[in-house]
This record gives sequence, structure tokens and C-alpha cells, in this order.
Amino acid sequence: MFLVVLVLGSVSALASTKATPAGTATPANEIRITMPGTAGSTSSTWTIVALLTFLTLIPSLLMCMTPFARLLIVFHFLRQALGLQSTPTNQTVIGLSLVLTFFLMQPVGAKIYTQAVEPLQAGQINAMDAVQRGIGPLHQFMVHYAREKDCRALRGSRQGTTSARYQRSFDARSGARLHTLRA
Repeated sequence: MFLVVLVLGSVSALASTKATPAGTATPANEIRITMPGTAGSTSSTWTIVALLTFLTLIPSLLMCMTPFARLLIVFHFLRQALGLQSTPTNQTVIGLSLVLTFFLMQPVGAKIYTQAVEPLQAGQINAMDAVQRGIGPLHQFMVHYAREKDCRALRGSRQGTTSARYQRSFDARSGARLHTLRA
């Protein structure tokens, strides 16, 4: 599938340019996607493939990195506890979970925006540095809501092969629990 997208993208790029009498190639119809932090870069097949890949991963990121799933489960149990089979429909419960997820994740998104996106748009850092800076607030959010008991259970499920390599450390600034690998 990936190869088909790559081949079709390169064939359409070649077909969209036509030669002018002066000998320069000008595109007939063109869509440009420029990445922040890369001055003068034009649209490429790889950029489109990366964006489409990210779009396909958004639902799994929503389920894994936000409180959406927990909220959905709580609302389901609440609906069952009240004895209501389907009075608030599933679409309503999912919509309410999405709205509450937005409000709970807004401070994290604001931190990511100020620490990673603004410097990237200003051209102060490149895209990889922005990704590294953006991981920090998300990691702190996820570690804050992870239970130590669950982390121990996951480490122990691998038959103790990695649990000896993990060392608990504390972040002096926020007091968040972090797990790091010993070198």
C-alpha cells in the first residue's frame, strides 16, 4: 500500500508539470504543504505520507494518551447504575467524554504549544527538537495518573527481566514519579 502511494505520488508530480517555451517547468495545479521550521521547503510525497500516517494514528493516541477511555467507562457504569439501558445514547456518552477529555488535556496542550510549537514556528528549533520538548508535558501528565501498583504489575509480567533495570527517580521541580532505565 505504501509503495502504491509513493509511486502514484511521484507519477502525479511528474504529470502535473509542463514545459514552458522558456524551458522552465511550471506546475499546472499544485497543493503545497510546508512544515513549520523548514524555510523554503515545498510539498513532497513524504510529507503527505507522514501527515496521512499521523491522521490514522489519532484515534489510537486519543485512546492511549488521554483520559478518554476512563471517562467513557465511568459514564457507562454510571448509566448502568442508574438503571438506564440506553437513555443517553452511546453517541451522547462518547461526545461528553470527548468534551471532558478536551478540558482535562487543555493545560497539557497549552504547555506543549508554548514549549515546542511556538519555538518551532519562530524557527528557533527544528522539528525533532520540538518533538522532544513536546514529549515532556505529556509524559508528566501520563506518569501523574499512572498507579504505582499497575506499573509494578506490568514490570513483573515480563518475568523480572526488566524490573531490575528500572530505577525510580523523582523530578525535583514537580515531584512527578519518573521511571528511567539504568545505563
